[in-house]
Amino acid sequence: MRPAGAVGATTGDGLHQSRAGRWQRGAGIDVAATTLRLRLAAAAMLMLLAACSRPLPEENGPDAALYAARCGTCHLAHHPSALTAPMWDVMVRRMDIELQRRGMPPLVDPERSRILAYLSRHASGAPAQ
Repeated sequence: MRPAGAVGATTGDGLHQSRAGRWQRGAGIDVAATTLRLRLAAAAMLMLLAACSRPLPEENGPDAALYAARCGTCHLAHHPSALTAPMWDVMVRRMDIELQRRGMPPLVDPERSRILAYLSRHASGAPAQ
């Protein structure tokens, strides 16, 4: 067995140090990279939860009500600041396809326009009102 700290050093719990100096378990699992990925995923989940837990802007307005009714039935309606306006455009198109796949009525043009206008007004990076 090599001395601790040497390339290829091992521990009693199945960890070994790769030539790159990273600790790995078993056949090539990079513990540092896996830990980083898990931490990033946890941070992303916390950001999404925070975005869902805040009240919607214009909470009692007709556009917020339409958004909540059409986009908050299968899941919580995400806070508009969770995405940028261009990202909302992509997401609404994607969810239209998902509605059709599930046999639910897709958004009609006036609904889609109002929802996208509402989301764009309050999207991340939108000018403060």
